[in-house]
Amino acid sequence: MTTNEAPIEPIRKTRRVSLAPAAAFDLFTSRMLEWWPVANHSIAGEDVVELRFEGRVGGQLIEVARDGTELAWADVLAWEPPYRLSLSWHPTPEPTAASIVEVRFTPDGGGSLLEFDHRGWEAFGRDAGTRLRANYEPGWDGVLGAYERLASGA
Repeated sequence: MTTNEAPIEPIRKTRRVSLAPAAAFDLFTSRMLEWWPVANHSIAGEDVVELRFEGRVGGQLIEVARDGTELAWADVLAWEPPYRLSLSWHPTPEPTAASIVEVRFTPDGGGSLLEFDHRGWEAFGRDAGTRLRANYEPGWDGVLGAYERLASGA
């Protein structure tokens, strides 16, 4: 079935950081727990003790709780260190659909430009996708702001 409805607009963000792409990618993936606000942007909240990327296509981004429970937030669709990663994003205990998060790191002077794209809201249906996008838009500002502050040494 085809539809004439316009797609739901992706969320696009950019951040400039003082780290070279390899260090910026490493901070984003290997050191995620240092900057990700788990208290209000996770499943287990303050009980999260690890955020782990399985760095390969087909791997996952996994939240590990204090009691050992592991929950996948995303499946890795592309893993191209230090320049790009793409995820099928579904950070809920029992996902019914997923959106796509893509992050790119490009050299920018002595640092990097992080380009962030969150799309594919239509997978949740028009109404639910529109609501989710409205919630994620300001949420990503806070999350990426925390990353930017750590990456810039603030």
